[in-house]
Amino acid sequence: MCRICGFEGPAFWSNGEPTEIVCPCCGTESGTGDLGTPGDHRKLRWIRTLRGYRVGIGVPWTVPEARPAQGDILEQLTGLPAEWR
Repeated sequence: MCRICGFEGPAFWSNGEPTEIVCPCCGTESGTGDLGTPGDHRKLRWIRTLRGYRVGIGVPWTVPEARPAQGDILEQLTGLPAEWR
């Protein structure tokens, strides 16, 4: 799952290492814009800032054709594990 937007797709991280895949929802490349440490609020600041920015601009999809027909960003965000919120 993407750490920024909660999109469930390809493996963005594997064995604690980024796979450098770009999320079709938010456009974040794993290992570039989604670095942080669960439990360390200071280190999660960038993830939360980017997430808030994307919601604030209406959550445009980087690859619109990848958007699920019933896609709801708020529901997608609720799927994020608590340690990444």
